[in-house]
Amino acid sequence: MATGGTMAGWAPNPNEPGVYQAAQLGIQGLWEECISPLDAADPVHNAQICTEQVAQIDSKDMSLDVWKALLRRVHECLMQPDVAGVVVAHGSDTAEETAFMLHHALSQQDKPILIKPVVLTCAMRPANVPAADGPQNLRDAVRVALDPKATGVLLVCAGDVHGARAVQKVQATALNPFSSGIAGPLARVQSAPNERPHDGEVYVTWLKSPAGFIPTQRAPQTRRRPIQTLWESPEWPRVEIVWSHALASGWALQALLNAEVSAPPPKRLGSPKLLGLVVAGTGNCTVHESLEPFLQQAAQMGVKVVRTTRCLQGGVQKDETPSTSRYQGLSPFKARIALMIDLLISYDDLNLT
Repeated sequence: MATGGTMAGWAPNPNEPGVYQAAQLGIQGLWEECISPLDAADPVHNAQICTEQVAQIDSKDMSLDVWKALLRRVHECLMQPDVAGVVVAHGSDTAEETAFMLHHALSQQDKPILIKPVVLTCAMRPANVPAADGPQNLRDAVRVALDPKATGVLLVCAGDVHGARAVQKVQATALNPFSSGIAGPLARVQSAPNERPHDGEVYVTWLKSPAGFIPTQRAPQTRRRPIQTLWESPEWPRVEIVWSHALASGWALQALLNAEVSAPPPKRLGSPKLLGLVVAGTGNCTVHESLEPFLQQAAQMGVKVVRTTRCLQGGVQKDETPSTSRYQGLSPFKARIALMIDLLISYDDLNLT
């Protein structure tokens, strides 16, 4: 499945790869170009692949409509017994967010469908420039999806295989812009070393079992809506991110809460009613003292407050603040996605308006 991005991009001047328009080429043509240089015996060349253009956008403009369409189609395909896995060609800018959305959303399914792999991939160079990286990344993603050890939602780029929960884009322009921090990649796609019987053949070398990164089964007593709610609902709960930093004044947070009391803001992505706040705290999820009274006010208004950390690496200790909770180990952006999904799926009395 394809959503556009740089992999489908086109540069007016191939010698200027930084100047291009994303999302110009269809996935069927890109896939045919990808497999054309492969040997006829290559498993990727012989894989039974169906291509589908879910969207055609620059991933910086990722919308709820595209997410819902992608989630629905991925879910439908994974439920088919003759489908072994799904590959998603995506822009790099928000690939980590879409990967985590699929990871968290598909984990709400009663049937454990994430035993099949969902592999996202992307490119840092448009399709028509010299040494474009998209074709190799797409081949690698399919190779990972074909691997019998692959499971869960993964992201493949520049030979590294990352889990959806830990991966982040940490470099703006490098061909390998993703990192999983201290967790490290789950696997690598690489050519065979000389001692292998078929020198030059490409292998997936697993460093960790991806099965260990699939969420455990949720508590059976939790009241939840069916997973179809995520693509059938016209809106998702509105969750904002608040950043704690030096010299924080609390004015922006106060204005946000005052707007909820006076008049809801214009409708954009999600509901106009504020239902959640993710606090991107410093260090061990610490928050500037000027923000604390307004976070308490938000909790009293019925807004779910979640604390996380701005830090890219390192675990955090248990949060004892009574009015807040922490989504352990998630970036602020992924914590926001998790909270949006949890609010929509878990709360039977949720009022979006």
